[in-house]
Amino acid sequence: MVLKKLQKLFSGDPAEAARRSLERARREALERRREWEQECEELADEIKGYRSHGDLVDEMDPECPIITKRGEEVLLICRGLMLTETRRAPKMRYGGQSHGLSVRVAKGVYYRPSVHRGAIEQAPEETRVIDGEDGDGVFVVTNQRGVYRGNLHTREFRWDKLVSVSPEQIGKSYVLMMPVENRQRVSGVFVGTSANADIVTRRILFGVALSQDRGDEFIERLEAELAELQADMPPVPELLPPPPTS
Repeated sequence: MVLKKLQKLFSGDPAEAARRSLERARREALERRREWEQECEELADEIKGYRSHGDLVDEMDPECPIITKRGEEVLLICRGLMLTETRRAPKMRYGGQSHGLSVRVAKGVYYRPSVHRGAIEQAPEETRVIDGEDGDGVFVVTNQRGVYRGNLHTREFRWDKLVSVSPEQIGKSYVLMMPVENRQRVSGVFVGTSANADIVTRRILFGVALSQDRGDEFIERLEAELAELQADMPPVPELLPPPPTS
């Protein structure tokens, strides 16, 4: 008996190793289950808010940062966001290439008649933060438009002029780029985390749907998405029974 215990101690017990591995897998599965439950709950709350979207935000509240138009309903107010815009770098560079054959004309002397072709190349565009670094920027989503208001700039994104909503990852953070018709530079809002990008993007798309009288259709799609998510519950493995004591 003592010999078996020593063998387990020094060589390792396969059953004990399997039990510990299963416990570790169960803890990870429980964490995924909690994340799944939270995601289901948040989406269900979002759908509930959309069904009564007129009560999401009081646009008559003095704290509302914009003056709404007739029939305009505020769906979301995000504070502390930054305004981004595509800007071309000010510097240009000359690029090109040479080609030709080297001909020996004397010992150690070569002549190369070459042709050089090149052009002035514009520096590539970059996405830059142009306002809101002080934390005072506010982005408002309504059923007609999106409005960014900062200390330096104001941008309006009318839904009937919106071309697309594109979440772009910069490092570990996300920016929602929103090109609109007849505007050369593409503006967007720096939203930070992936979760924030999902929430703001969904509110924008809901605002677009409302502006096109397709709000009910949008909610139905979200309900189908929730049903699919609820059906995909992460499994949690059962623990092995403890080994018998001897």
